[in-house]
Amino acid sequence: MRKPIARGFTLVELMVVVAIFSVAAALALVSMDKANNASTDLDGMANAIRNAMATARLRAVATQQLYLVDVRANSVQWCQVPNAQTTACPSGTLEASGAMTFGKGASVVSWRQVDDRGQGNMPATLTPPAQVWLMPNGTADAIPTTPVPDGFTAYLLSADGGSKRKVVLYPAAARPRITDTWQ
Repeated sequence: MRKPIARGFTLVELMVVVAIFSVAAALALVSMDKANNASTDLDGMANAIRNAMATARLRAVATQQLYLVDVRANSVQWCQVPNAQTTACPSGTLEASGAMTFGKGASVVSWRQVDDRGQGNMPATLTPPAQVWLMPNGTADAIPTTPVPDGFTAYLLSADGGSKRKVVLYPAAARPRITDTWQ
């Protein structure tokens, strides 16, 4: 009598396949979590810069005083300043926000003294720190020595280099804009 031929997989073979798929799934989850954290840090930083600019603009118009938004590589702060030559938030009696500091998931890598509308022929980017003054009439000016308000653009990059954001403050716009790409 012939012995029947066994068909199918043994329990050991099935357990090996399940183990391989489990390891692959775990590696995929860790990778996705890191990417998600970097994107979350980047969005948080972009929103904080946008909110600081919007708040400083509102305060400048309401109080008819000059305000400065000071953007560092990993922090942003707004404050009332006595004049446009002031390039850092002074300590003392003037109104100021606390410095909003961010983790290592994102940073401001460069900025321009104009509003970057993606039209080319832009001035060179500068390294942080960056300053933009909000005038009592509500305009934004990154070069207060010129007669025309210039606007401001900050370029943010995630720590892994995979995600970018651009925060643009147009000279006379109601609020700053955030975009997902820049060149």
